[in-house]
Amino acid sequence: MKTLFRKELSSLFGSSLALGSFFFFHVFLVGLFWWIEGPYNLLSIGLNTPEPIFEILPYLYVFLICILSIPMVQNQLKDGTLVWMFSKPVTDFQIIFSKFLALLFFVVLSFFFVLTQFLGLSFFSDFSLDFGQIFSGFFGLFLVCAVFSSIGIFASSYGEQIAISALLGIFLCLVVFLGAYTLANLFSLNFIHFFGLNLNYLQSVKGILSLEFFFFSLFLMALFLALGVYNIEIKRR
Repeated sequence: MKTLFRKELSSLFGSSLALGSFFFFHVFLVGLFWWIEGPYNLLSIGLNTPEPIFEILPYLYVFLICILSIPMVQNQLKDGTLVWMFSKPVTDFQIIFSKFLALLFFVVLSFFFVLTQFLGLSFFSDFSLDFGQIFSGFFGLFLVCAVFSSIGIFASSYGEQIAISALLGIFLCLVVFLGAYTLANLFSLNFIHFFGLNLNYLQSVKGILSLEFFFFSLFLMALFLALGVYNIEIKRR
């Protein structure tokens, strides 16, 4: 497993697509928060809370994670690496899980750059860092990104068309994140909120962490990773 993890991580760091997406993502964040006039310009709106920053981040990470994850299985299908791995003493679970861990590790690295946005906000405004709330927000963001990563790996293992897999990954991420919230608002079913990531994530942004959020996220991760393993098993046959 360690060897596979290092191999996948090395592939990400050696990928021009991954590094380019990583760079563009951070340039876009700087532009969104500091240069572009709008509802998220930190200097214009004079934030005294980190909540607006955290609220926009999941939507940005959907696209970053799907861009990073889709080639992870697709490219190995095309160049025959996956078929070669089938002849080695590794399980389908190890193949999928190592990709998931490498992707999540790569994504978590970007959190350090996001943290600099809060430090910059504290320097240029009256915003005082509430480390408890920021930790809670990052933990919630970590769970959301972990779920998105599992969905991305699953989508990458589905089919052989990169465009279809990418659209499937983005669609599923948005459904999982916003589906329950949308249904609850449309049909006035407030209890459905608790079966979606959105409300639980927003609670964590406010500094409120719950076991329900943690275990629901684990359930979603396990579900999509299991589906990814199933797809690999089909390809092995």
